[in-house]
Amino acid sequence: MRMKLLGAALGGLALMSATAVSSQAEPANFQPANGGLVAAADNIPCWTSFNPPAPQGGPMIHYYKNCNTAPVTVATGFVDAAGQATFYHWTCTTVPVGATWHWAYEGSTRPGVNYQTVICLS
Repeated sequence: MRMKLLGAALGGLALMSATAVSSQAEPANFQPANGGLVAAADNIPCWTSFNPPAPQGGPMIHYYKNCNTAPVTVATGFVDAAGQATFYHWTCTTVPVGATWHWAYEGSTRPGVNYQTVICLS
């Protein structure tokens, strides 16, 4: 089965030219850990948020809180300054209604890129 990815920005949804990255395609320190459900997520806003919001090379937690009325399958990725989108297809995860999922960039993030949540389509 091939997974398709649909880019999602805070201002709305947009189709993007994307590169789906395999786990061997880039240094491990830039890759997110697969993450998990967040138990106490009352203070996390709906949809996409980051902690810290602009790590510029430092570690980061990427959150997706599903405030939809149906489960949604999402992944993490980024868009660089040239507009090239890169998504981590192995992070596609179905998030139940009202639940919050997180991915941890524990080693480091890429400076100068915009991280985002994408919708995974099968």
